[in-house]
Amino acid sequence: MTLSLTALWRRSQTPCVFTDAAGTLFANAPMQRLLRCDERACGNDSPLVSLFLAQEAQARQQRQPLGVFNSQPYGAHGITQPWLFCFLPDVDDDGVCHDSFCHARPFPFLSLPDYLEGGCPRPVEDCPVDDRFTDRERGIIFLSLQRLSSKRIGLRLQISHRTVENWLQDIYLKLGIHNVWQLDDYCRQHGLMHAIPPQWRPRVSHVINP
Repeated sequence: MTLSLTALWRRSQTPCVFTDAAGTLFANAPMQRLLRCDERACGNDSPLVSLFLAQEAQARQQRQPLGVFNSQPYGAHGITQPWLFCFLPDVDDDGVCHDSFCHARPFPFLSLPDYLEGGCPRPVEDCPVDDRFTDRERGIIFLSLQRLSSKRIGLRLQISHRTVENWLQDIYLKLGIHNVWQLDDYCRQHGLMHAIPPQWRPRVSHVINP
């Protein structure tokens, strides 16, 4: 990698990693924070770094770009967040991979209803702090936004559908609204449409383009 490119990715606010021929990682500051590694050359003694190394090795072996959806406990607070990692192996004309480069960004989502309404993909957001709602109420709000019925919500939360309906009525009363469509409008106005409760975010990894 040239000196100018090295300086560019080191200054970038996008999480980036350069991996040399020996498999040593050189991460810029945003990637160090993301993978929770403090050294300039990250070791492989953490689960996040070990996962990264395995995916980087897969890109090297395939000798072609690799996109991976990772939903893992990234960052200083260890809150599960979905990220897209793009691995770019440097392969010469003889098919030999000498090193690789990777950058990551929050994974954007777009629901079918949002797509039909001309919406824009957005990453998952943390639930804004609102003392009016309990954790259970935040969960019911989120599931209601997914157009689930009271019975489906009850099955998900292991409570009766009548209990769900009672919770919804309490939520409506707190907000001064009367139905789920008004709840939808409220959540759009207050940045809750893409807020998934952290405890419900799965820890998974999926290759997007093998």
